[in-house]
Amino acid sequence: MKTIIISYLFIFFSCSLPSPGEKTFELGLLNSVNILNTKGSCKNTGTRKFTAGKDMNVARYGFTAVNLSNGKILIIGGFTAVNGQYATSSKAEIYDPVSDSFSLISDMKASRAQGTATLLQNGKVLIAGGAFSSSGTGSSANVLNTAELFDPETNTFSLTENMTTVRMNHTATLLPNGKTLIIGGYSGGYLNTAEIFDPVTGKFSSISGNMITSRAGHTSIFLKSGKIIIIGGVYPESKNTELYDYSTGSFTATGDRINSFQSFNAMILSNGKVLITGSPSGQANRTSEIYDPDSGKFSAYKVMQNDALFTNAVTLKDGNILFPGGSIYYSSFNNTIGQTAEIYDVKTESFISVGSMVVPRSLHSANLLPSCRVIILGGSTGTNALNSTEIYDP
Repeated sequence: MKTIIISYLFIFFSCSLPSPGEKTFELGLLNSVNILNTKGSCKNTGTRKFTAGKDMNVARYGFTAVNLSNGKILIIGGFTAVNGQYATSSKAEIYDPVSDSFSLISDMKASRAQGTATLLQNGKVLIAGGAFSSSGTGSSANVLNTAELFDPETNTFSLTENMTTVRMNHTATLLPNGKTLIIGGYSGGYLNTAEIFDPVTGKFSSISGNMITSRAGHTSIFLKSGKIIIIGGVYPESKNTELYDYSTGSFTATGDRINSFQSFNAMILSNGKVLITGSPSGQANRTSEIYDPDSGKFSAYKVMQNDALFTNAVTLKDGNILFPGGSIYYSSFNNTIGQTAEIYDVKTESFISVGSMVVPRSLHSANLLPSCRVIILGGSTGTNALNSTEIYDP
């Protein structure tokens, strides 16, 4: 564990631990873990409405929620906050969509937020790195190299070997061989290093090649070619993007983005292209762009319906993408929490408003359920963490 002293007041991508209304990197990390297999069919009701759901046991924001192989959802860590007093959490709970209930389980071995959680091929979940902070509005963050495994058979956590480097705001991508690729992050400086977790040995090992650019708060997505595209992040706030070829263990540059998105979602479409939505320079706007892996180029794309940052997109069973809630930063750094929602319709290639959520929220999670509906979990009001949930019916 490494202790880093950081000023609590910051602009955009400083790495102090945030109050509920402040900027975090978590969004770029969450969208890789909240998607079930989107193959199969679902009958859309055409309702496109949000309804209130059951409350979680713990109010939290900036947490991780992972769809398990058994259809349940594991909810771990994040920040708790009341009236601006925040702390990271070790609390964990399970959502069961069959009984529509939340149940507390044993705590994680470490209190953490801004780490990663990856569903492994054996059904267990690898939880790696992140940051830990005690209660208050203090200014120090402890970056972790610890890792643990969640076993859904026993609903318990057990420590595994530490990562080779302390990391927060990194990405973790499951490879076809069952191993997990850990890329980049922040450790007191921005990282260009990567490492591999082997579930057979329970150990991490550094890989020989480094990223071209040091970055944290990025997104890593598997393309149909089998390569992994690494998009966004901080330091520098550049537009460069790169590809990782796990068969050769090498990083190579690909086309530059149109915008240097800071808060963004990057989602792979059914046609193999990647849709990126987000915010240049930390200001909410309706920008989107498309990455074409065949040409290796980005191009400007459609205009979104709503201004929103820090939302958490989720791919629906029909291939459409839901963007619920989020927040808006103005030049004065005031933060307004959003309640609007929209979908990207893959058939019409357009963004469509789908009304409002029950509660304004940001830094929440959106997880696809086996029923094809989406559950929206927790988040921040700008001052307090939420334990409320709601259901989106497509």
